[in-house]
Amino acid sequence: MKRQVALFFAFILMALGLALALHSLKKINLARASLNWPSVPARIISSEVKATTRTGEKKRVYTTYRADISFVYTVNGKEFNSHEPSIDQPEKTFATDAKALVAKYPAGKSATARYNPADVFEAVLEPGPAASSYVAFIVGLVLAVLGMAWFGFRLLSAPRIINVQILW
Repeated sequence: MKRQVALFFAFILMALGLALALHSLKKINLARASLNWPSVPARIISSEVKATTRTGEKKRVYTTYRADISFVYTVNGKEFNSHEPSIDQPEKTFATDAKALVAKYPAGKSATARYNPADVFEAVLEPGPAASSYVAFIVGLVLAVLGMAWFGFRLLSAPRIINVQILW
């Protein structure tokens, strides 16, 4: 029974690692593609730091910060709106990171946006992948490899019945 539980958890670890790696790889590829998207003028509508507070273990309070930037851009005479400054903007741990992005794109400022020609509703102010996507990809691969190794180890270490015959 213990062996089956260990195999189950090894499989779950492997599956979660692969899911994280594949999700991160998809974001990395889209973010890399955004470097070649057509650029258009954009106008920043609103720009502010949003704080999210949550209570963790032992009732410790955690606050994360995010740059909430809304901008408009025009493609083929139609105006579109976006709220994402980049493909994979992570929740910021430090307020200074979010404040720096908000300071770079204050409300009322003109900027350059890049839009996805396959989906004009998708646009970013800062094209290209973030380092956090690469970190998530590597963590996913490590978890998947650990899960596979654990799974393989548990399969190979299964008790085997050996039939020994002694001939006199």
